[in-house]
Amino acid sequence: MLDARFPGVPVYVPRADLHSAIVSSALLASAGLTDQILDDRGRVSGAIHTPIREFIRELAPARRTELYRAVLAKCAALGIVAVHENAAPGIDTPEGLAELIDMTSSPESGLPQVVGYLGMLVRSVEQVEELRAQVPGLAGLAGDLSVDGSFGSHSAALREPYTDAPDTIGTLHLSAQEIEQHLAACSDAGMTAGFHVIGDRALDTVLEAVTSLVERDPSYVSKLRRCGHRLEHVELADEVSRTELAKYGFMVSVQPAFDAHWGAPGGMYEQRLGSERLRATSPIRDFTRDGIPMGFGSDSPVTAIDPWGGVAAAVFHSNPEQRISARAAFKAHTRGGWRLGGESNFMAGEIRVGAPAHLAVWRAEELGVQAENDGRSSWTTDGRSGSPLLPILSQDGNRPQCLATLRAGIFIYDDLGN
Repeated sequence: MLDARFPGVPVYVPRADLHSAIVSSALLASAGLTDQILDDRGRVSGAIHTPIREFIRELAPARRTELYRAVLAKCAALGIVAVHENAAPGIDTPEGLAELIDMTSSPESGLPQVVGYLGMLVRSVEQVEELRAQVPGLAGLAGDLSVDGSFGSHSAALREPYTDAPDTIGTLHLSAQEIEQHLAACSDAGMTAGFHVIGDRALDTVLEAVTSLVERDPSYVSKLRRCGHRLEHVELADEVSRTELAKYGFMVSVQPAFDAHWGAPGGMYEQRLGSERLRATSPIRDFTRDGIPMGFGSDSPVTAIDPWGGVAAAVFHSNPEQRISARAAFKAHTRGGWRLGGESNFMAGEIRVGAPAHLAVWRAEELGVQAENDGRSSWTTDGRSGSPLLPILSQDGNRPQCLATLRAGIFIYDDLGN
């Protein structure tokens, strides 16, 4: 269909989750991949998708730098002081990540700080050190190191088949042995490790690797906890899995906007998983209750860079059992992010004496204390209590407007006229 509509033109049409795409014959030819066999829908996914993504992202160095600066300036205008960048093959190069970290290393750059992760698998401490030398300031070998795919592309690894595709349970990109080797190498080197994990079978595989590692050498219990390993997304995590995550000090980076986009009854998640498993997705309150350190993100460009939208999505989670207070959601998108990024100052993300002066100034129409009035919230909405006030959010309403953003006391965005 693409060839008929765009004859001879390289065309790349990714799915929203970026885990699969359809491409034209001209694109395959341009990328030197004409010998690859597509599925019966002309779709690319898995191993063939990575070189295609690398091909379409080939840019002149000056243009790449220009785009880096444009995106970071946009983040600053949204009140963002630091960005967790998950580079990986098909997303960006180690050299590109090194440039991003270097160009934002100082507040005087006028840009948000980039906390850089590289999704590349290692098997030894020597490989960790090679990548650490190649990307100075590297925060971890984590991020888009994918154990599985996505619900939308039917590639997230599930224990039970997809409701709308009963012949598949998704795809595992990494084995338990590979995950164990990566965790061991990173832990021995004192480097944060982490993985992209969506489905429950993918999470089972990670925990199988952890169990094998600590049974082989119990000293890894303390090593795992010390390194602050992180998992991205974790859309299906039952009580047993969450207990194991807490036990070994894993942190989770979650995207409330996923639920806002696809978690409502009748939405894509229910189509893929059915109504029973739908209720188990995006277990934000469960992570909070079980003491698992949690930060919020966007997974941009899968969903928009919209921090207040993420807070609102957590407050108005499609499953009332997983809703959290606005204050808890705000902390996950501020203090939680610094904690996941390995910030040494435990006060980062808060306004208090001794904390880094990372601040944003907002215009909001109404302030208050917003929480589920169901007897579970620890924050009273009574104004006489002195609970800190935040902008009142609605599911689809206007968001606070950023007027200024300061990094370490230096303006990196200013709409106040300073």
